[in-house]
Amino acid sequence: MQKATTVQDLLRVFHQEPINNETSNFFIHTTPGRGENARESVKQYFRINKKDNKRVLFMGHGGSGKSTELWKASQELKDQFEIIMFSVTKEADPSDLEYVDLFFIILNKIVEKAVDLNLDIDPNLADNLYHYWHDEKFIEKVSFNKKEVEAGAKAKISFLKYFSAHINGLFSYGTESKKVVRDFVKPKEKQLIEGINNLILNVNEELRKKNDKRLLIIVDDLEKLNISIAEKIFVTDRKSLISLKVHVVYSFPIFLHYSTYFTEIENDFDIYVLLAMIKVRQKNGEEFTPGIETIRQIIGERCQLGLFGEYVLDFVIDKSGGVLRDIFEMIEDSALRALSNNENAKTISMEDVKVSYNKLKSRYIRAINQSQIPLLTELYNDPMKSPITDAASEFKQLLRSLVVIEYNAERWCNLHPAIEDFLKEKKLLTRIQS
Repeated sequence: MQKATTVQDLLRVFHQEPINNETSNFFIHTTPGRGENARESVKQYFRINKKDNKRVLFMGHGGSGKSTELWKASQELKDQFEIIMFSVTKEADPSDLEYVDLFFIILNKIVEKAVDLNLDIDPNLADNLYHYWHDEKFIEKVSFNKKEVEAGAKAKISFLKYFSAHINGLFSYGTESKKVVRDFVKPKEKQLIEGINNLILNVNEELRKKNDKRLLIIVDDLEKLNISIAEKIFVTDRKSLISLKVHVVYSFPIFLHYSTYFTEIENDFDIYVLLAMIKVRQKNGEEFTPGIETIRQIIGERCQLGLFGEYVLDFVIDKSGGVLRDIFEMIEDSALRALSNNENAKTISMEDVKVSYNKLKSRYIRAINQSQIPLLTELYNDPMKSPITDAASEFKQLLRSLVVIEYNAERWCNLHPAIEDFLKEKKLLTRIQS
């Protein structure tokens, strides 16, 4: 994609999507602003352990650039691995997600990959999965077209692709059929897992013969789940989740790091890697130049910096707290405002961006309640900016909503600038005198 040279172009290049093949020229290395290279850790770990299936948690805030880093890792690993990467929010309803749903998505993606690569699938494996699903009462309950199901059965792999694709579609909506599928699967879960694992083994063997590669599955956007659903998947149903015998990366919500169950979660996975938020200020409030310059470079890769008025970029970077999603939102929104006022606008003004920032601030304000203000004040006054672990439930929610942001390997936290500004304006943020 071409770099923006006009205010109109800003609406194109700052659309809030992770970097992909079409926008790969915008990618930059962000380690100086983060403190550690999480992507490199993941890459090296899989390269070293290519022959042994590894399960990795990739932890970070929403809006930190995690999807972009995972995409880049997939590009750097594709010489040794056949990558299957998908977003759960695009494949299923994130407000009603269970591990069973993930199994179906993964099954469908593996079948699609095998068909696309023209791999030889053992007829016995396809036959076993076919018999698993070919239940007359079940087919009637989920309202499948029986003739189409039977047509797919003529070639068992076609049946699998037909069936998994159609069942996947059920998980995108709040239908009764979704419950029927889950109720059908759970009593026969071990049989399904065995069938998927045998298929994985078959595909990996064919890949080994074809190009000496192995499957690597990357499940993205799990950090966008609400707390109760995330805890059900990673705590209650974790043993099922880790039963697939394949290299896998699960994006992992940073707020679950503060769960009382985190040690158990950590023990069931091989490693977890933290993608730190880009830091624009230090614990003492002073500017962090490497982080500021990293974000300036991210913006500069996408557009000419002359499109911003004096001090506009400084304001955007500082008020973002390092959250890339917020930076993109403010730039996109302020560009639209500038064009609404003057369709021939040449730059974004400070007035434009302050209006956009106030809209952003309003969103963050809606994420807090009166009972949380003492916790926010406590963090604000803490010179070490330590996580508030004695109020874990509230703190998890604050992390999920990015009201509180965790930074780099030292694991310190700070208020989002929008929340800090709001609380100061309302005189709700009191500085304790030393």
